[in-house]
Amino acid sequence: DVKQAQRHTRAGMIRLLRFRTPQQSRELQKLFSARQKFWGLKLPAFLADKAVGEDFVFAVYCHGFDLREQIPRSADAFERLLASRRGDLFEVADQLAAILDRVVEGYFELGSKRRQTVRDGTTLQQDLDTQLSQLLAERFLVHVPFEWLREIPRYLQAVAHRLDKIAERRERDAELQAEVTPHWQRLVKVAGDTGGSINAAVEDRPDLSMLRWMIEEFRVSLFAQQLKTRIPASGKRLDRHWSALDKHLD
Repeated sequence: DVKQAQRHTRAGMIRLLRFRTPQQSRELQKLFSARQKFWGLKLPAFLADKAVGEDFVFAVYCHGFDLREQIPRSADAFERLLASRRGDLFEVADQLAAILDRVVEGYFELGSKRRQTVRDGTTLQQDLDTQLSQLLAERFLVHVPFEWLREIPRYLQAVAHRLDKIAERRERDAELQAEVTPHWQRLVKVAGDTGGSINAAVEDRPDLSMLRWMIEEFRVSLFAQQLKTRIPASGKRLDRHWSALDKHLD
């Protein structure tokens, strides 16, 4: 299908670009490996595997060469892209490494907060497990556009703020969670996700991708308003997006 074709084309272009920039490719792999050592005992499982280094390099090339927006269709276009953007790779790598530093720190802090405040078997635990496992699902560096990778540390902060207040407002928290859950369940159903990564399911599907990240922003607006949202997000806005999507699918 079209989505698969776009992924294969993008992956093939990255392989070709890496072939033409072998030194940069190797240095980026070394950079990520050094970062894994730097994180030490805070290194989370979703960043610990050696294969994640390949995902890191993929994300750097994808954003560095802007391959979600443009794929060169001729040899001349490829050479122009290579010449104009190859110098950006290490700047992008530094940006992504800084994002991941914040992810690692935020996720580590959440671990202790969850142990202190979240009871096993509760709907709160289930909601947090779903949110975090999907936000940081396998190959999230490959499937999540850079503009949203930047926001993941803020989403982790929002979870932390939610847990900081949970003891004094468990009932209200459950009410707010009930506002989010139907939108998430509908997204999973419409995206055709069968238990894998929702990030992968909505990739290269702009309408669903917008809904996926609007739901995360909706969580921020409900549980951590002080962090503010990147885009306007509310239950009514989500309903309007669903209505527009329904008309498009019809």
